[in-house]
Amino acid sequence: MSLLRACLLALILGNGLRAQSVSLSARLDRTEITVGDQARLELALTWGGAADAFTVEEWAGPECSGVGLPVESDQVQTRMDNGKPVYCRKVVYLLRGDVAGQVSSSPARVRLKGADGRSSEYKTQALMVIVQPEPHRIPWGEIALVVLGVLVLIIALRVARRTNRRPPPVTKGAKARKRVEELATLGGRDYREFFDGCLNAVREGLAEELNLEIKDRDRAKVVRAMADAGCPETLRQSVEELFTMCDEARFSPDPPHEGTRSRALKLVETILSISTDDHGPARR
Repeated sequence: MSLLRACLLALILGNGLRAQSVSLSARLDRTEITVGDQARLELALTWGGAADAFTVEEWAGPECSGVGLPVESDQVQTRMDNGKPVYCRKVVYLLRGDVAGQVSSSPARVRLKGADGRSSEYKTQALMVIVQPEPHRIPWGEIALVVLGVLVLIIALRVARRTNRRPPPVTKGAKARKRVEELATLGGRDYREFFDGCLNAVREGLAEELNLEIKDRDRAKVVRAMADAGCPETLRQSVEELFTMCDEARFSPDPPHEGTRSRALKLVETILSISTDDHGPARR
């Protein structure tokens, strides 16, 4: 009877850790991932009884290609089961899929030492994750950046063109009207100043537009020089009328009528508005 009791005591002491309901499990949160993604492998050690019922002699976590997996978290949780505490240590590892194919983790192994000095070892099974190729996607972000860059470039070019745009050239008609407006302000005190200004304006215009230098005040010589230069009859008649009007006004003792001033301004505008392409000789 004593021998039987001794055997039973040895069996109980030898299985001390087993009596604490120790279990080791491993599970994956998913078995399929895409390239560049990662799965979480949870290794859980669960036991009942006292929290210090044993000590961990070795905790060999899972490995991939001989390299230990990185740890995301490590914590101990407590819950009650039928009024008794149950403890669980959970360690979460990260299993990354760098290339398409299969990624395997080696079995985890934990060796525990009980209060009686005896050790027990627990293992999990190997786990495998399938890594799928990354699905083809349209790079909308890159496309948006390219489109935005093109739009910014187009706007910048348009702004630059508007900034550097030259003002439209002043037409001969506009230049003639501006000169006539200037002449209209002359002769307030001396009407001869007005007619001299008309003759000077015509001389400058013929020199600039027809390359015809007129220095003489004799209208006959002026008209002859214009004829020799190939100026049309209508232009010569306008110049001759203006020279005659100016000569008569200069030598008249009385101021000219307003109609005479208006006619002179009209003749000046007509002469200065003539285009060399249509009515005069080409520039030399």
